[in-house]
Parts: sequence; structure tokens; C-alpha cells
Amino acid sequence: MLKILDYSSELKNLFTHADFSFTDKNNLHLTLLFLGKLKDEQVKSAKNILRELFSVKKNPPFSSLNQKALVSSAVKNLASSYSSNNLFTEFLEALYLGEPPRLVCLSGKASFAILNLKRLLEKEAMEKNLLLEGRAKKNFLPHITLLRFPPTKKTLPPLPKLSPFTCSFEAPALFTRQEQENGYYYLKV
Repeated sequence: MLKILDYSSELKNLFTHADFSFTDKNNLHLTLLFLGKLKDEQVKSAKNILRELFSVKKNPPFSSLNQKALVSSAVKNLASSYSSNNLFTEFLEALYLGEPPRLVCLSGKASFAILNLKRLLEKEAMEKNLLLEGRAKKNFLPHITLLRFPPTKKTLPPLPKLSPFTCSFEAPALFTRQEQENGYYYLKV
């Protein structure tokens, strides 16, 4: 976390205009799926997906997934062992995202466990009609958003070089995005 905050501090020296909104340190997260605006019933459904994936039952773990035959036994074995030991991303670069650019993020290579977890979540979300049209077809880019700004065609400064580092993550959670005057705030649901 310290490396992320250090890099964010470097960015604050580059982006001083009021239009630039930095992600609060308490809101830093790795996005696996972006579901968009959900109705209350859909939020309940999304929470149930997470509960099913991470509830530990007697024999075997994630039995609701096993009953549905959602995934092969190899992936089931992976699903039963998600922890900060295998939920990690190696961050390799900082980049602008969007066409035109609208944010600065840290990006890199996600662990096999994160990519499999994303596939499980995505499959469940698709079955429950929670994914926005075309959202599942996008290539997953593991990233942590550090800075947002209005889309611009202006020339943006080159980003400082990032020294690669690895960051571990706890079990996934469902967050909702709240808009504020100075940007977005994420609340755990």
C-alpha cells in the first residue's frame, strides 16, 4: 500500500488543477467487475453471488457452485483456496485510461487466482443479468485508479516511471460508487 501512496504523491505534484480528483487512500481497490448502476434487487443478487462463492460449507467448500457445475474441478479447487497468498497483482506501469483519457491508474499482471475469480464472478453475474451489455467481452486490465479527470484531448504530461511491485488483496467485496463534488467515493455494500 505504501508504494501506491508514494506514487500517488508523485502524481499530486504533476496534476494540481482542481479538475483532477485523486482517489482517497481508503478507496483504493482492484476492480474485478464493474456492474454499473444497479437496482436494490440487483444489489441483493450481487451480494448473494459473493456470499455463495465465499461461504465455507462442511463438504466441500462452495457447494452451491459445485451443485450448479459451474466450473471444472480444477477451478473449484482454486476457488476454495482464495487468500492474500494467491490474490495478488504485480504492478508494472502507470498509464492513462479512456478514449480520450479520463483517469490515471496502476496496471500490471494479475495472478492466476484473481483471473479465475473474475471469471467465476463474471459467469454468475451474466447468469443473473447483472453485467452491462458487452462488459464481459472486455479484456480484463488489472488496475487501481489513482486519479480521475474530465475526458480531455489536451496533451497530458508523461507519467513518472513506476518501480514494479506486488500487492496482495483480501477476499472480494461489493462496492457502490457515490458521486461527490470532488469525485467518487466507494462504499462497501
